[in-house]
Amino acid sequence: MSEMTTALRDLCQLDGKTFPDTLDREALLAQIGESSWLRFALGVAANAPMPAIDDAGLERAAREFAALWPIWLAYRECVIELDPPGSAKVRFCIDPAGARGRPPESFPASTF
Repeated sequence: MSEMTTALRDLCQLDGKTFPDTLDREALLAQIGESSWLRFALGVAANAPMPAIDDAGLERAAREFAALWPIWLAYRECVIELDPPGSAKVRFCIDPAGARGRPPESFPASTF
């Protein structure tokens, strides 16, 4: 197993994902590409294709993100609630699925 494959497998396991049955690079990256969180971890934009090259960069990004996993998880699960005067509370979070919330559809002007 390559160092890149090991780093990506470890990142998947931290996120509770099962590792694909194959060690095929494309299959592994396709699985990771289905998760907006793991794309974020590797620095791949939501609408961008998974990298075709730069295994060293993927490995480095996966290892750095995994090393700070507890901090990133706290960021991911953070829920922010604002209570602007004269307006309803506004509650949002980075990852609505992770915090069981929903991003607001609009923000009252007085909030910010």
